[in-house]
Amino acid sequence: MNGKNTKFDKFSHTRRLQNDAYRKRNRFTADLYVPFELYSYTLSRIRKNKNLSIYLERLLKNYNIEILKNTKPYKYERTSYQSKFQHLKRLSFRPQSQDWAELRSVSRYLGISMCKAFVLLLELERRNTQENGNLSKKRSNPRCYRIINLIQKISPKKDQIVFELIVDW
Repeated sequence: MNGKNTKFDKFSHTRRLQNDAYRKRNRFTADLYVPFELYSYTLSRIRKNKNLSIYLERLLKNYNIEILKNTKPYKYERTSYQSKFQHLKRLSFRPQSQDWAELRSVSRYLGISMCKAFVLLLELERRNTQENGNLSKKRSNPRCYRIINLIQKISPKKDQIVFELIVDW
């Protein structure tokens, strides 16, 4: 390139999240797998929140920082998935792009699948509901932040990976 030795030390790409008008016409379909033991609880929560897309948004709004504080990241390189012996039930829905991206960031940070991250959010909500009764009493202060960046750094010796999750407060 013009005889110059150009050094690249950063590679990045941008994926644009679609605006509301476009999203309504062309939203994608996603699947989440829920263990049989949580299936009826999940269906009742979905009905209460009108649909799974809205329910996912509320779970992330209320519990994403709690799940990061209370869940130890998976220690191995490969992604941790749910056990096949849980008799998983499939739930198909059309998520909001920003919520799906946020769930992906949380799950990558923890080293688990997106389905497993969703189930952890469900279990956290269920436990808080059982401990504190009504959810509306527990969650009176809505979140004013979003996860905006997940950075993964591999050391020069390639002997460790550092994960950084950046939150916009």
